[in-house]
Amino acid sequence: MAAARAGRLVIPARFREALGIRGRQTVVVGLSGDSLRVRTLNSALERLQRIARRKNPDAARAVADFIDDRRAEAVGE
Repeated sequence: MAAARAGRLVIPARFREALGIRGRQTVVVGLSGDSLRVRTLNSALERLQRIARRKNPDAARAVADFIDDRRAEAVGE
């Protein structure tokens, strides 16, 4: 793979297919040591959610409780 003059890279079709990248889908690109890592936006979000759950396991329950409360309020209105 060669970088274009402006530094653009074209991800080969077989790699895009393996990652589930279709069309003009947004991806997240980051450095991992001396390599580039390409993730779909959904994959990156899922990774961040896993990290957040490990850092604060009670947060997920707090969000679920908040949503349950809002739904109960909406039913009562």
